[in-house]
Order: sequence, then C-alpha cells, then structure tokens
Amino acid sequence: MTTLFDLAFVRYPNTKKWTGQFWWRLLGRWGMQKANRIIALSESTRRNLVDWGIAAEKIRVVYPCMSSTFRSTAPASAATKYRLPDSYVFYLGTLEPRKNIPTLLRAFALAKKRGALPHALVIAGARGWRYDDIFRTVEELGIKDQVIFLGYVPDQDLPALYSGADVFAYLSWYEGFGFPVLEAMACGTPVLTSNVSALPEVVGDAGILVPPNDPEQAADAIVRVLADAEWRRELSARGLARAALFTQERFARGILQVYEEVLQS
Repeated sequence: MTTLFDLAFVRYPNTKKWTGQFWWRLLGRWGMQKANRIIALSESTRRNLVDWGIAAEKIRVVYPCMSSTFRSTAPASAATKYRLPDSYVFYLGTLEPRKNIPTLLRAFALAKKRGALPHALVIAGARGWRYDDIFRTVEELGIKDQVIFLGYVPDQDLPALYSGADVFAYLSWYEGFGFPVLEAMACGTPVLTSNVSALPEVVGDAGILVPPNDPEQAADAIVRVLADAEWRRELSARGLARAALFTQERFARGILQVYEEVLQS
C-alpha cells in the first residue's frame, strides 16, 4: 500500500527538478503498479492516476485532516514581528514555477490600479527553484514597494498571518490537495484560488475560484472581495464551516478502512 500526494511529476514535469523527474521515472510508475492499494488525497489525483493507467479499483480517496492549530487568531503578534501593514493580501507556498506566483503578482498589480487599494501583497515561503521570474515580474510591474517577501515562516506564526489577511490568494497551476487554502479557511480568511486540479474539492462553495491563467479575472475578484465587507464576512463563515469538515476522525476512519481492505484481501 502507498499514499500519493499528487502527480505533478507527470502533469507538470517542467516544474520539477531533473533529479525528482529521474526518481519518478525510475520508481514512480513501478511503485504504483505494484501497490495493492493506493491512497490518493483527492478525487483529482485519483482521476490522474486512472488516466495514467493505474487500475481504478485499487485507488481509495482519503481526504487529509485539518490541524487544530489553524484557527482564527489575533494577528497583532505576527504584524509586529514581520512589520506588516494593516491591510494585505496573503500568499503562502514555496517560490517555484508550479505555484504560478507571477500571475498572482500581475493580478495584484491590476487590482491595485482598478480599486485604488491600500493593500500590500505579503508572500511567505522558502525559495524553491526557478524563482528568478518572480522577482523579475515584481520589477517589471513596478510594485517592489507593495510586495513583501517574508521567506520561510515557522508554523506557529502562520495562523496569525492568515488571520490578519483580508484575502488569501493562491493561483497554483496544480495541487494534489491544497493545504494552504484549507488552513486559510480554518482561520476565517476569505480564499481566492484556482479552479483546477484538487483546489475546487477543498474549497467547495466557500471560496472564489478563477482560472489560473487569467490575471484579469483574478484582479476583478480581488477588488470585489476587498471592497465588499459583507461578502468577506460571508466567505469567512463559509470557509470556517468547510474547514470543519476535514476532521481527524474522518481521516482516521478512511485510513482504517483501507487497511482493513488490505488485510482482508
């Protein structure tokens, strides 16, 4: 039995280092074919596996659980520690091609112009690889003074950073699940994310879904949610309710059921 987080090596190989691609080609398909059960973290990943030639009958979807540490938290401590402005749009994730940060930057720049917004864009996450385009885009758009790069942020600071944001924006090209959007919802932060891969499964009707290749549409969504306090409150309430579905109990029951299947077979 094995657990698969995503098929990024297959779907978006150009966003992965050659070392990872080599490992996947050498052992990935072989391991999936040999496993008697495969746990996928989303229906999207299950479909990707079937399209890749893995037998559907041995794949089980078990959604992961939400850590209790992610909840609405007073943001003052994080704001002081990281010297954040009162109003900001937040992104969390590794700085790498798959996360589509240049499109987020373009959407943010458009939103600033269209809505005369006072917000900064706060980007948290360690540098991965091929991240130079992110910083080139900041320079190209002339928004260097409006974008704050925090680098790696320890887990204990994340709830306050999520909670202090007016919206969490995550326009990733591909996710096998999408933990950051779930964490943001659990903290009561409105979510704007991509309408592809597993992200719609996580968000449901509790967030704003846009195409990841359309900065114009993303910009319009940012302006609307930041201008409408009532809609932000509604999205916050929906997100909290949605995040509450991803319980440890449900996750444990799902894993146990798969183990029982394997033992009985």
